Parts: sequence; C-alpha cells; structure tokens
Amino acid sequence: MVPLFIDSAVTIVDAQRLRGYDFNQGGPLERVRRYVPVVIPFHGRAAQGEQHGDALEARGFGFSHEPTTFIEYPVTAADIMAFAFLIALGTLYFMLYWTGLGGIGPMK
Repeated sequence: MVPLFIDSAVTIVDAQRLRGYDFNQGGPLERVRRYVPVVIPFHGRAAQGEQHGDALEARGFGFSHEPTTFIEYPVTAADIMAFAFLIALGTLYFMLYWTGLGGIGPMK
C-alpha cells in the first residue's frame, strides 16, 4: 500500500504544479506549509485505497486454499409439493379475504 500512497501523493503534487502552485517558493518552513493543499486530496485518496484493500480482502485476494464453489441442490418431489401447498394456501387466504370472510375486524 505504501507505493500506492506515494504514487497518489506525487500525482496530487503534479496536479497542483500544473495549476500553477509553486511548492519551492519561500524558506524551509514556508515550503512545508505549501504542502498543506496536498493533504486534503491525499487523505481522500488514502481512504479510497483503504476501501480498495478491504474489498480485496473481502474477496479473498491472496488466499492460498481452493475457493469454495456454489452447490446446486436438485429440485425434488417434496420441494414441488411444498411449493404447491404454499401456493394453494396463499390462494385460499386471498379468496377468503376477497369475499370478506378472512378479514380482521375492528379492534375493540
């Protein structure tokens, strides 16, 4: 990550120089103070670098073991029966609600 941060700082300094900002003007203390406009963009870029590192870590970048695979489970007759039962139950409830028999009355 250190080379990434250094490259980011150099890019920001070069961009400021292209905009006409002179970092070499004044004495030693003044030169250090002139790098303050670099700190804010650098901090933003560093946060992006940290997020990039977190994303790589979350995806297992550099992990040496075999990656996990997606296991496909076959649809069985029990799955089809359960799905049909749930559809029938939902349809029955909707019909009861539609006819007014399945509604919830006012609370007293």
